[in-house]
Amino acid sequence: MNTDKYIFIAGPTAKSLNSALQELADLYGDSGYTEGIKIYQSLKTDNRYLINFTNEPDFERFKYFVNYLHYPEVTDYKAKVMGFWTVTPQDKVPKTLIGKRLLIYVSDYDTEGDNVYAIYDGAQKTSKLGFAIGEEFQELDSKEFDFVESQINNEDYQASGTISPAPKARKKLGGGCVSVLVIIGVITIGLYLMI
Repeated sequence: MNTDKYIFIAGPTAKSLNSALQELADLYGDSGYTEGIKIYQSLKTDNRYLINFTNEPDFERFKYFVNYLHYPEVTDYKAKVMGFWTVTPQDKVPKTLIGKRLLIYVSDYDTEGDNVYAIYDGAQKTSKLGFAIGEEFQELDSKEFDFVESQINNEDYQASGTISPAPKARKKLGGGCVSVLVIIGVITIGLYLMI
């Protein structure tokens, strides 16, 4: 179990969480990052999970995943979602954040739906990490709460499943260009034969 870069989720049933993760895997199947998503379920507290990625995503996708798992299209799904990530120079954030341990979450006060927020130990302000161009990083005037990361004990969690993109989702993602090329080829041959 990876406790360096992971997503902690509290609230949903195992069935609802599996549905949300399957949607995520299918939606981002072409990235390769959602192949082999590992689910670890708490043995001490009901409906608490730790999510790991076999193919570690880049920071941008990790933020998308935190956001998506807060807002999946699953009925009766309500969750507290927190991602934990240590910033590296490749993460395209201000240099002052390099080496910091971030808690990434969706704010209860966010009205746009396409942002995540981050706080780190000792931060005086929350950072808004938007997905739109020009909105990638904004330091807010206040912070909602202090950085907290619970000590994860491997004995307190058990592996409860692995999620990968469905075969249909993989075919859809991989077949688009090939299908268009085949159609163009058939039309071209047909036009050539007509001449």
